[in-house]
Amino acid sequence: STPSNSSAASDVYKRQYFTRPGLDLPTREMAAFCLLTAMGDCDEDLRRHLAANIAVGNDRDVLADAVLQCLPYIGFPRVRKALRLLEER
Repeated sequence: STPSNSSAASDVYKRQYFTRPGLDLPTREMAAFCLLTAMGDCDEDLRRHLAANIAVGNDRDVLADAVLQCLPYIGFPRVRKALRLLEER
């Protein structure tokens, strides 16, 4: 079967961008979580990166602190949404 466009795009992303040198995996996952929070309307991706953050050792407190650091730049509604997601899991 042929991979879907989103699956192919995800594979390219993982190979070409997420594996670049410079940042360790926990930092990279934390950045992805904060950026998806800032973008808004990325609930599925945000949940996936929450699970990935937990898997690489970033706990909910670390993620909450990182998202709160973004508050002046991305606004309260998006930060509140991410914090609610952190409380759910």
